[in-house]
Amino acid sequence: MKNFLSKNSITIRSKGNYHVLKFDLILFFEAVHHKTRIHYLNHTIQDIDVKLDEVELKLKNHSFWRSDLNYIIHLKYLEKVSGNDENNLLMKGDYRVPIDENRKHILLEELAKIG
Repeated sequence: MKNFLSKNSITIRSKGNYHVLKFDLILFFEAVHHKTRIHYLNHTIQDIDVKLDEVELKLKNHSFWRSDLNYIIHLKYLEKVSGNDENNLLMKGDYRVPIDENRKHILLEELAKIG
């Protein structure tokens, strides 16, 4: 079971509770008041008492990417990178997530390599 979970989910401990976060259900993570808010595909939201930096460490080597100081997106559900003057990412379900201008250039370069 441990190998299955490590490929498709992560487990995060928060205030003595363990949260199993399944990758395919998550659109993005958002930092809110020193906590992490998880936005799911089904439009539900879950807050966990863990800083976004800790979540980012757990997501290393998975298909998630830090778009700015307060957001980590699931690349699988990225639909569009906004044009020149806009620094937004359009996610599945019409969610708009901000992206730092410098990180936007990095993302575009990486996406160009893929195809």
